[in-house]
Amino acid sequence: MRFGVHLGNFGPAASTHGIVSLAGAADRLGYASVWASDHIVTPQQFDSVYPYPGTVFTPDTAETVFEPIATLAYLAGSTEHVTVGTSVFIAPQRQPLVAAKQFATLDALCGGRVEVGLGAGWMREEFDILGADHRHRGAILDEHIELFQRVWTNTRTEYHGTYVEVPEVRFGPPPVRPGGPLLSVGGNGDVSIDRAARYGVGWHSFRLTPDEIMAGRGRYLAAAHRHGRTSDEVRILLRCNVSYGAADPDRPAWFLSGDTESIAAGVDAYRAAGVTDLIVSPEPGRPVDEGVRTLERLADEIVAERVR
Repeated sequence: MRFGVHLGNFGPAASTHGIVSLAGAADRLGYASVWASDHIVTPQQFDSVYPYPGTVFTPDTAETVFEPIATLAYLAGSTEHVTVGTSVFIAPQRQPLVAAKQFATLDALCGGRVEVGLGAGWMREEFDILGADHRHRGAILDEHIELFQRVWTNTRTEYHGTYVEVPEVRFGPPPVRPGGPLLSVGGNGDVSIDRAARYGVGWHSFRLTPDEIMAGRGRYLAAAHRHGRTSDEVRILLRCNVSYGAADPDRPAWFLSGDTESIAAGVDAYRAAGVTDLIVSPEPGRPVDEGVRTLERLADEIVAERVR
């Protein structure tokens, strides 16, 4: 199992100090990766419903969002070991060649330390403001993935889709990692799992229980078989929260809390369910110094024995 850190780059408490402190601690302590989320704007009013549990998404709570590629570019230059990734990048809101170039350039500059989690997005009002197509966002994401995979592996290529049309172009610099940055598809539903299996990339899940992860892994393998992919290997990323202190029986399984034994048991349950990359948000909503101390304790008491 690999362990990553979500940087909390959004919300009222998001700050340069907090992002840089968590990234520096992750790099120093031996975590594998750091991750940033994505929103460009938050409408003053919206009716779209946030599809994941445990978060109150309002204009006030989501007003501040540090743009992920710029954030990760800065952090890639100030860290040495961690990969830097998006969790997740709302690709259908972007011009795909520009996004592919940004990720490839960053990967070339930082020695192949980029990972790209992609999502279709959910907030219709944000799409409307940006002039993006919310209705067909899933099909557009498919074409973005195909284009990314093509330009990252060919210096000359073209692409002709329903929503993305690219004449023959030359594309460089190439990413350092053969085939380009590792890709994963965000989302907990069957459509997202099928998309990840179809393109042979990781499944990037959010706040699921171990039983839900195990069921999702089964659906991924079944979908991979339908799409002619025979490997039984699947990369499953999961974002969850972690907090030391008194255990709270009302907290869901994806909020790892309590003492070392309790948190370790939760981590092991996810590993047994098939999670390969556990991305933790340390002490969400608390001062960043508490988050750093939790990363230190987690690294010493739990991570070191479980990294492969």
